[in-house]
Amino acid sequence: MRITIILLGLFTIVSMRSSRRKNYKPKAKPEEVNFNPDKAFTIGVIIPNSVSTSRVPQEKTDIRSAIELFNRKYDKLLKSTTLQFVFKDIQGNLNTPELYRTMCGKNGLLKNKINAILYIENLLSKKSTGQQPYSQQLLNIANFYQIPILTWDLTGTLQANKDRLMLQLTPSLAQQAQAMLHLLKRYNWRSFAIVTGRLYGYDRFSTALMDLIRVDDEFETMEMLTKIHILSFKSLLHVKEELGRIATVKARVMLIYSSREEATQIFDVASEMGITGKNYVWIAAKCVISRTRQLNENNPVMLEFDHVKFPPGMFAIHFADSREHQKKYIRKGLSLWVKAVLHLHRNARLKGLKLRPPYNCSYNEGNVWKYGHFIFDSMLDNDIWPNDTSLIMKPFSMSDDGSLRETKLDILNLGPNNERNERQWTTVGEWNSTENKLKMKDITWPGEAAAPPIGRPEKYELKIVTLDEKPYVVYSDPDPNFGTCPPMAVLCRIAPENETKGVANATANPKLYQCCSGLCIDLLKMLSEKMHFNFELFQVSDAKWGAYDKINNEWNGLIKDILDGKADMVVTSLKINPERSRAIDFSVPFLETGITIIVAVRDGVISPTAFLEPYDYPSWCLILIFSVHASGAAIFIFEWLSPSGLDKGRKPIGEHRFSLFRGFWLIWAMLFGAAVQIDNPRGVSSRFLGNIWALFAVVFTASYTANLAAFMITKEDYDRLSGIQDWRLMNPKAHKPPFKFATVPDGSTETNLRNNYPAMYDYMKQFNRSRVEDGVKAVKDGDINAFIYDATVLEYLAGQDDGCKLRTVGAWYAMTGYGIGFPKGSKWKEIVNKYLLQFQHEGRELERLQKFWLAGACSLNKDEGESSMPLGILNFTSAFILLAGGMFLGVLLLLLEHVYFKFFRAKLRRWDKCGCCGLISLSMGKSLTFEESVREALTFQKLHKCNNAMCDATRSKLRRELDLAIYRINRMEEQLRNTCSPESYQMLNGKKAFYASKSEPSTPEPCRKVHTSPPLVRYPSLEAGKWCDPTESSHENENYSKSALKKRHRGLCYIPIEDVEKETVL
Repeated sequence: MRITIILLGLFTIVSMRSSRRKNYKPKAKPEEVNFNPDKAFTIGVIIPNSVSTSRVPQEKTDIRSAIELFNRKYDKLLKSTTLQFVFKDIQGNLNTPELYRTMCGKNGLLKNKINAILYIENLLSKKSTGQQPYSQQLLNIANFYQIPILTWDLTGTLQANKDRLMLQLTPSLAQQAQAMLHLLKRYNWRSFAIVTGRLYGYDRFSTALMDLIRVDDEFETMEMLTKIHILSFKSLLHVKEELGRIATVKARVMLIYSSREEATQIFDVASEMGITGKNYVWIAAKCVISRTRQLNENNPVMLEFDHVKFPPGMFAIHFADSREHQKKYIRKGLSLWVKAVLHLHRNARLKGLKLRPPYNCSYNEGNVWKYGHFIFDSMLDNDIWPNDTSLIMKPFSMSDDGSLRETKLDILNLGPNNERNERQWTTVGEWNSTENKLKMKDITWPGEAAAPPIGRPEKYELKIVTLDEKPYVVYSDPDPNFGTCPPMAVLCRIAPENETKGVANATANPKLYQCCSGLCIDLLKMLSEKMHFNFELFQVSDAKWGAYDKINNEWNGLIKDILDGKADMVVTSLKINPERSRAIDFSVPFLETGITIIVAVRDGVISPTAFLEPYDYPSWCLILIFSVHASGAAIFIFEWLSPSGLDKGRKPIGEHRFSLFRGFWLIWAMLFGAAVQIDNPRGVSSRFLGNIWALFAVVFTASYTANLAAFMITKEDYDRLSGIQDWRLMNPKAHKPPFKFATVPDGSTETNLRNNYPAMYDYMKQFNRSRVEDGVKAVKDGDINAFIYDATVLEYLAGQDDGCKLRTVGAWYAMTGYGIGFPKGSKWKEIVNKYLLQFQHEGRELERLQKFWLAGACSLNKDEGESSMPLGILNFTSAFILLAGGMFLGVLLLLLEHVYFKFFRAKLRRWDKCGCCGLISLSMGKSLTFEESVREALTFQKLHKCNNAMCDATRSKLRRELDLAIYRINRMEEQLRNTCSPESYQMLNGKKAFYASKSEPSTPEPCRKVHTSPPLVRYPSLEAGKWCDPTESSHENENYSKSALKKRHRGLCYIPIEDVEKETVL
């Protein structure tokens, strides 16, 4: 969009300057003017860079005849509308003024309301200017106005683009790239370099190659080694410097995209550098080779310029561009436009579409034709062709991006000089996009060799320095007879080179050579296979990892060998740190590591606290202290408040024995299932809460029992250090006895501790061990308490330990990684990085190596042991929620119990005459009986005793008056029994007696005895709770029989009348 705006601004400037030139006349040829643009579909035809005046009339005549033929054939479909074209033949280059005149000048394309543009790159063109900026500006203008454009591109530098409405009538750059990759695959050339010049489209060429490698599974094994883009050809020294990268990456196959003039300079320099011989393959795009002229079908095409010295044996991608082929495809392109405008014309009548574009040369978004996409989509759609296709021959099959679906590319091979000292291009293969296959013939190979190049450099020798450390580099003795190693290992020299010279069968001597295996050795072998190199592996002379000696101001160990040029690489478990990175180069890390601590396990007896270990201490506190006592207190509170329970103390303790401590006893007994005597609560809410606690106890007991067995084993005791900042490391003398720990000197771990923890470093120097194995043995023997070193190494040693008596403890410290070391500026670093990333993310080879080398039996057992962790509060949350919910529901039940006793019991007592409620609930049935009411009354009486002498005197007086009244009633009842008539006595016995007269009958009649029980009377001299014997004649005898106690109510008895008369009442 920005380019278009700038270009339109240039148009405006050019138009203003043109109006000021009075004598200026544009160089334009006569145009087709015999048409009305408002009643025609118009296509603009542009042919830039024409040098042949005789050729242009032929093309113009071909296009005119095709348009006239289409008009006649589709006259009925077009009705009053016609198909026409505007022809623009541009002499010279398509620069900005010429582009303005083409589009906006007199009879310009925009003024003629064109529906599409046909852009033809003429077969006979001038020398390429290199970047072709003005043709790209034409595409930008067409894209701004949404004008579909059809291109015939002889050089093959354009790429179809659906977003820009560009349709291509020649093979696209992506199809050329696909043919090149098929050629590489045919001869197993898996790696290549890309060389590009300034020619427009170089970026699309590189992108097309990389997209095919990334997306197409057929080319997934191929890789681009480097991409060389030459920006300037003014200095051959610059070209030589850029091509020098080919030698750096050891590329043997080069894909070149440039103009013919640029390719001439590139091959001149490449020939001087020796990279055009028999070991090198060059494959050129269509734009590289010179314009060709076809002799006939049987003869090869000849180079037009003999001075272009292309290397013999190179390949080039080519497609047919003869006059007849161009005429055929341009007519097919016009047929695409015709069927699209016919489709638009039909839809315009049905849907009222606007056929004429609103173009003008002012920058206004309203000038954009919104049906340009409709024209382009119709050209791609093969289902909307007219029924009669006789004029358009065989229809095109277009891809969705606007390129040809069916195309053919020739593979050309440059042969040696012939008898006339000329080189010939010979067609040796053909790539068909429909079948997606490559067919090859006989080929002249580079350097006139008999066989194709291997496509990669010959193997070269590298010196690799290493140092043993399990599991990365593991030493083993070679075969004593033959001096060979097993298949998984490689021979490694451990003695200085001068000591091995002249020694017979030196490789069989284990003091001179060892067999090296391990994770790093496997990685080295993988790199050797990918990079095609052989290597000599040897151990560093001083057997040190590499640290900077401030006294001597020099490095030692592995770093020194790299700095002295004794080795090309360091391959072992070399940690990357800032000090080493300033001295040498490192690859990307191939494994993550850090610093950790290893300690030994001390075996002992079963822990005295093993029975507590199924739960952690916070859980025990919450269960045994809070939950038990809170539940016991809640049960007592519910029982105290419950009317069925203690009823706020109204029930005597003798009747219902329950207290706070009895509630605690109940909770403990239910928790541990103890078979002891307990007192159960009577309240509904307290009994419900007791059931909830029982469920809680089941969950607690089950989980405790299930985890107890895992902890009732021999206790493994070891120093559980938290990390490098543990107090035992920071202040070792505070531990009794002093805590001893060590590391390996002259290593990354010691350097880190020396820089960050100098006091710790000074203390541990006295305990350091020269080798990791010595340090681990000292830990197991008890000579030191801990050993500090690389985390992955210690994890491996702990996993492989016999008896699994080693543990790594604490968090990893100083996280870093292992890398491959190189001298500064090494050419191998970039290549190794590429393969390491490939091993990590694509093939997963490094993950496989880690699983194979770093796993151990003790590591697996350690992971399995993690299942016996103590249960925490979070693990027991559901049981606590159950208990809390039970307490809440207990409160609700207590409220309901009070509501029942206050509002519903009296009504239910009147309703329940048959005792049905007692069948449902004994407590409810008992609360409705008369006996229960008496008990409540007596309880109430006992609870309301007098507390002073006045109250006692008044109460005694009232009791004597009551007894006197009872006595009188009994005397009157006796008199009635002796004197009343049977009917009167019967009425008296039926509790309906009344005294109608005050005088007694004169003649007593014997009465019929119907009620044999003596009268019920309270004996005043007896205390409450004692019984009288109704068979005794005197009430003074207080020795009562047990049968009377069983049959009578408390404090009441049947006493004969004569016994009452003997009592002195007052």
